[in-house]
Amino acid sequence: MPIASILGTGAARDLPVATSLALDHQHDLAPGLTQRLTGVVQRPRAGARDQVALATDAALAALADSGCEAGTLDAILHVAAVPYQTIPATAPLVQRALGLPDGALAAYDIGATCLGFLAALQHAAAMVETGRWERVLVVASERISDNLDWQVPSTAGLFGDGAGAAVVGLGPGGLQIGQVVLQTHPSGYEAARLRAGGTRLGAGAPAEETRFVMDGPALFGLTRRRFEAFVQGNLRAAGLGLNDIDLIVPHQASPVALRLMARALGVEDDRLIDLSATHGNQVAASLPVTLDYARRAGRIAPGARVLMLGTAAGVTFGTALLEAPCD
Repeated sequence: MPIASILGTGAARDLPVATSLALDHQHDLAPGLTQRLTGVVQRPRAGARDQVALATDAALAALADSGCEAGTLDAILHVAAVPYQTIPATAPLVQRALGLPDGALAAYDIGATCLGFLAALQHAAAMVETGRWERVLVVASERISDNLDWQVPSTAGLFGDGAGAAVVGLGPGGLQIGQVVLQTHPSGYEAARLRAGGTRLGAGAPAEETRFVMDGPALFGLTRRRFEAFVQGNLRAAGLGLNDIDLIVPHQASPVALRLMARALGVEDDRLIDLSATHGNQVAASLPVTLDYARRAGRIAPGARVLMLGTAAGVTFGTALLEAPCD
């Protein structure tokens, strides 16, 4: 069976930056509190761009990087923890923004919160490898800053806006997509949530339920108990160990979370892409933005094995193995 590859990546560029000190001032907090609580120095904000504009910026960059025209796409898969609206999906608006007419392709959303990019990547690769599609755009965009509760700066201060994208298809020169594994632990379902916007509370949801809420200790406890075994098990199933991985591209959950994860897995700093202090947690956009950064910064050497990994609300764990071409 042919193996699908990531043919190009892109990210939304030139976003305004909100420093932690500026946010302290904006929300009447003691100077230095947000950075002290979160470890995040600054993070991008969407500014005047809405979520669809962010997605379109990233999509155009990924298409340019892949050398593909938008008209050659068979599908657009959009992912976000907090979508543009509940119904319809966001992907059709990305299709329209790319100038693709009615009926040109399939465009729909896939929901897996912070790991939406991995879920969509798995779906896209399967469709390409079975010959149903030839080219797929996977794009993640987030404007999470609109849904943060600054009464809890230790949570609100972690997050940044942004968008990242990848074009998936067959062809030489791309990052081959290997094993992608997602595993869900619903015992942690309530640990990260935004309850409003669906049928659970309905149209009369109180205003406080439109804000994202996270129980950091609960998420940390579940991850600490189970995530390392999940990662190691996936590598063993692929006939690999962590020493066979040249670069780890993680979801940028938080500076503290990345340090603890690296320590638990025994990963050295030079094998880890850590943007958390300057980008914050960009939710579903975090993984594609980090992958795009790694590629453009020359961190993925020819022949390198790359492991993307992370956790998501739900609680879901995920890994994806990628391999760079040798030349």
